[in-house]
Amino acid sequence: MAGYQFIHLQTHPLVRSTMAGPDATRPVDEIMAEAFRLPGSCEHVASRQLPRVQGVPIDALIDELGRRVQEAGRISGRAIRKDRRVLVSMVTSHPTPTHQIEEETFDNWAKSSINWARSWAKAHHLDFFTAVHHRDEAYPHLHIYFLPRPDNGMKADNCHPGKVAKKMAEGQARNTGLSGKDVTRAGNKAYKAAMVEFQDEYWEKVSLDAGLTRTGPRRKRLSRGDWQREKASATRLARARRDAEALADRQAALEARTQVLEERESALDQQVIQMQAWTASREEALDTGCVAVKYALEALADQLPAEVADNIKRFLNQAEGIVAAAAVINAMSLRRAEATCASDNAAYSGLEMDRRSSFNSLPGQT
Repeated sequence: MAGYQFIHLQTHPLVRSTMAGPDATRPVDEIMAEAFRLPGSCEHVASRQLPRVQGVPIDALIDELGRRVQEAGRISGRAIRKDRRVLVSMVTSHPTPTHQIEEETFDNWAKSSINWARSWAKAHHLDFFTAVHHRDEAYPHLHIYFLPRPDNGMKADNCHPGKVAKKMAEGQARNTGLSGKDVTRAGNKAYKAAMVEFQDEYWEKVSLDAGLTRTGPRRKRLSRGDWQREKASATRLARARRDAEALADRQAALEARTQVLEERESALDQQVIQMQAWTASREEALDTGCVAVKYALEALADQLPAEVADNIKRFLNQAEGIVAAAAVINAMSLRRAEATCASDNAAYSGLEMDRRSSFNSLPGQT
């Protein structure tokens, strides 16, 4: 069941700001309590389940946060304000209802989301710490937590792409002589553009392969029929991408095997050439040696008793048989090497057929 992606990014202080009122950003202790499903922290969940945690355990994450806050204070020479935002959280949800999603589908999506989150964190001067899987709500989702670094003063807002863009745009607006609402408008525009880019990156790196759309039907003002067709199209696109990746892997394996066969064929060709040269030289040496011995023994036989002469003649006949047998053995060895080359050539042809068959199996190929 396809649908559209959901991902949200936020920063959190150690304690709730008293100046921001009831809508202030939730502090670290509250979101951690909810993530770990502590009693009284998640009243919206009808049947709480112990979450699966990847990475650093939640209690160790909290300990590391405290250590980093202390280190940042030591570096700056004064304690960090308690309402400074010192944690970055990311929430991403799969659009298939929890009771319908297949285990493999969720695991693949979660793995892809976490791998992307790790690389995203590095690009924004954050350290990935913990990913929490929640499967006890209407839709399965992930909570992912990152920590800023002490040498950055633990300023999580400096690692949030939207807030960084807004601050920069507002500064540029003031420098050009703007003030009041004009500055705010410029900042909000930059914030929105940065977050659209954030959403686009997640879709390209994760949601596209999962068969999810970038936005939902309301944003595009689609009818139900158009929305169903767009979801089906996203599913087909994801399947085609997976097929293409599988084909690329198979192609790489075939090319590696082809290279091995080509190297083996070249080595066998050299062995055949060497064996032919060695056989020719050996036969020539045997022929020359046998002829000389034969003439010498025949000349000697005329001077020996008849019984000894007969033994010499029998020996000469056996020697000729041995030479003939050696020639047969050499010929067999040569044919065996040539047969091995032919077998490798047949295997190479089979690889080419496999390659064409794999390509023709792609959607849209005939």
